[in-house]
This record gives sequence, structure tokens and C-alpha cells, in this order.
Amino acid sequence: MLLWSLFGQQWALSQSVNFDGENKLIYVAPGTSTIDVKIDLYSNWKEWARIYNNMKYLAAFRNTGGDPTVNGEYLGDAYFTINGWRVFVDHAIDITGVIFSDDYTSPLTAAADTKIVTNKVANLILGKETSATVTGAAIAQAVWDHLQTNMSASNSAGVGLKRIINTVDDNQALIIGS
Repeated sequence: MLLWSLFGQQWALSQSVNFDGENKLIYVAPGTSTIDVKIDLYSNWKEWARIYNNMKYLAAFRNTGGDPTVNGEYLGDAYFTINGWRVFVDHAIDITGVIFSDDYTSPLTAAADTKIVTNKVANLILGKETSATVTGAAIAQAVWDHLQTNMSASNSAGVGLKRIINTVDDNQALIIGS
């Protein structure tokens, strides 16, 4: 009964990882073959932090994502170990989710004979902004060429564009984003 009063809250959590606040390590429990970053690391850390006096330790994680986008969809979430925390691995595991470290090249650290295979994936990119540099004269010429095939050069719009083409400085560039 004495042990339950000392460790009952932590045992009741039944987590697949154990937290060592003094050494800033998260140990993957023996026999655990898969880790879900959101549930097994981030959520379990929040549960661990609220028991005993564990809030005295610096935070282990920060996260980003989960923001609503369009049509009821949400931005994917990513987690970062912070304040020197690392996940200690001494056997093979599969990790589901996106995890990085603010302090190290990898959030994982391994026992001497354990090999860690990492797969750097950025699954949060929804689009990439591209740009092209086009001179003002080239834009005006393209518009003029289009109008020449679709309008009469005697049209007032055509005459006005001819004046624009003649006055655009070729050294001025216009950035067009797409």
C-alpha cells in the first residue's frame, strides 16, 4: 500500500513512455514497438507534468498546427522537443507523427548499440509560392501583342498601350507571384 501511495498516480497512467525530468529524457518502455507522437509523447507528457511536483521541470514540448483551413480541414500538427529534452530509444520502434527538436539535429537519442533510422518528412506543406521576374516592358509587349491580334491598333486602348510600351523602362523589374 505504501508503494501505491508513492507511485500510484504514475502507474495509473499506463504510459508507453517514462519521463525523467532531472535528465530531460523520455524513455520508451520495453516492449513498445510503436509511438504516436501526439498521444504517446505529447499528451502523456502533459499528464505526467500534472502529477506530483513535475511542473517544476522545464517543458518538454511545444507544438504547432491544428488550425482550421478550409472545408472543415485542419493544418497538420508537428511537435518539437524543447529545453534540452530528448526521447531515449534502446530498441526498434516505429514513430507516427511529426517530431523535431529545437535543440538538437534529432529529438531522438539512442543506447550505444541501437541504430536510429530517421526519415525527414515535411508533410505540412500545402503549397509553395513561386515567383518569376519579368520586366515591365515584357509585360507591356505581351499585352500589346495580345491586343494587336484582338483589337484594331486605331482603337483608343491600343493607342494608349503603344504609349505605355514606349515609356516603360526595361531596367525596372516586376515580381509576379503565382
